[in-house]
Amino acid sequence: KIDTQNLSSGIYFIGIQSGSERWYKKLIVL
Repeated sequence: KIDTQNLSSGIYFIGIQSGSERWYKKLIVL
């Protein structure tokens, strides 16, 4: 499951849920 949240800062957080652990990646969109 991939969750994407859009912040007012223009930073996208992509959380990939794997098992019971969750990984987050920060993508900065200019």
